[in-house]
Amino acid sequence: MLLAGYATISGALGLSLLALLLDPGQAALVRDGRTRPDGTAEELIRHLSVVAFGKVFQTTRDVTIAGQDIAAGEYVLCSLPSADRDKELADGLDRLDVTREPPHHLALGHGAHHCLGAELARMEPRVCVPRVLRRLPGLRLRVPLADLRFTPLNAAYGVGYLPADW
Repeated sequence: MLLAGYATISGALGLSLLALLLDPGQAALVRDGRTRPDGTAEELIRHLSVVAFGKVFQTTRDVTIAGQDIAAGEYVLCSLPSADRDKELADGLDRLDVTREPPHHLALGHGAHHCLGAELARMEPRVCVPRVLRRLPGLRLRVPLADLRFTPLNAAYGVGYLPADW
């Protein structure tokens, strides 16, 4: 529960604010209410992919995926950030665009492996991010980006801390 209920949410909120602080035009759209909150939250979740890897699968037979041969018994691990930026889904997915109607993404899992807290994961950035930007319109990083420390990718990715001024 600590990982799912805290680490992923704090990672998503910290990275969302950081991404928007690094792109003042996108931040202004969110702050000024010129985006759909649901779409903005979905785009932030897709773009940031706080959980980097899905479940590990073992193949039961030989298979070829995207030209890559995978023998029976080999293990397959999906990189969620890569999948959520696949050029076959849409153009420009490497760029955050809070006005985009995000394509279907895997940041919250899929099927039997869909995140149990997906609705909470959507609600937090939908509610918190615009409020922070409205309450602190001059919010800016206090340190250079290179000085920030990030949590490892092994569980939930995020910023260790986000020093800011306003």
